Amino acid sequence: MCESDYNIRILADDNKYTLIGQGNTSEILEYSDDVVLKLFREGFPFDAIEREWLSTTALQERFEDTPKALELVRYNGRFGILYERIFGNDMMNIALTQPLRQKEYGEILADIHLKMHEVNVPLPDTIHQKLSRDITAGIGLTDEEKQKVLAILESKPNKFFLCHFDFHPGNVMVTEDRYYVIDWMTCCSGDPAADVARFILLMTYGEPLYADSARRLLITAGMNKIRKSYLERYITESGIEREEIKSWLVPVAAARLSEMLTDHEREILVELIRENL
Repeated sequence: MCESDYNIRILADDNKYTLIGQGNTSEILEYSDDVVLKLFREGFPFDAIEREWLSTTALQERFEDTPKALELVRYNGRFGILYERIFGNDMMNIALTQPLRQKEYGEILADIHLKMHEVNVPLPDTIHQKLSRDITAGIGLTDEEKQKVLAILESKPNKFFLCHFDFHPGNVMVTEDRYYVIDWMTCCSGDPAADVARFILLMTYGEPLYADSARRLLITAGMNKIRKSYLERYITESGIEREEIKSWLVPVAAARLSEMLTDHEREILVELIRENL
């Protein structure tokens, strides 16, 4: 499908919305008291926005811990999605100000992920489809190396559980009594071990694009503690072996090379892949 297949409402250019957050692919604006506008960055491909819209509307019937997607819109030439507003703060910001609770937050993240991975839901993408597309589009590997990675991916089992595929503390909103998972653009159905491998990569090597060097160092220290706590809890409760998770690292890392990364993170991932091919 394409944008003309949707009834996309155009928001007036002279409307002024307050910026309340941002990530690598979008800005979050205050649309009303109980609705936010996730406004994708200029030039961001519509097919990726469409996948988020279709996936979120499909999964929210089966996984309640997520804000409701309400409407596709366009504002100042950019596409956006209106979402139910969640009043709280993201877990990463909270964890950075409460370092003594980072171990606890790692365990909470594992419990949320375990709950998610119990859900079986049809989505526009499977992990195999998504990774194959992203590995092919990735920047940093030779065509021969990509073929080796695709062969590894082909050998992996097909499963159809709900996988977020960008799960980290910044994508979990904390309210007074609940945790909400946000930002489902990359979600797909597949093997939970692959989703865990993605989490491990993000929490080990991920570098936010829109943060200064001091904040990056702070985030890195917090992520290390949270990652260790998460992994211990997830493995204990799920029964998935560490080697099973590790076996997904190369295809997951190669797929991440298709994303907007810092030069430093890209170099690290390329080196990691080549050491394990």
